[in-house]
Amino acid sequence: DIYRLGAVLYEACTGRPPFEGTPAEVLGQTLDDDPAPPSAHADVAAGLDDVLLTALARDPTERSDADTLHEALQRLARRR
Repeated sequence: DIYRLGAVLYEACTGRPPFEGTPAEVLGQTLDDDPAPPSAHADVAAGLDDVLLTALARDPTERSDADTLHEALQRLARRR
C-alpha cells in the first residue's frame, strides 16, 4: 500500500522511520500525528517533503495513488 511505501521511502531518504518509539507509541503516532518533513532530518531534494508527506497522509483519501506517486518521484529525479 502507498502508506507503507511512503514509510520505506522516508526511511531510505532520511535514515530514520517517520515515527519512532515502542510499537504502541508508533501506532499512536500514526493515528494522531503527522510525521516531520523529511527535510527536518536530512538534506533531501526540494519537493520530496510534499511527495512523501502525501504518501504518508493519515486519511487514505488524501494519499497519492501509485501512479501519482510514481510520476512525482520521476519529476524529482529529472530535476537532479
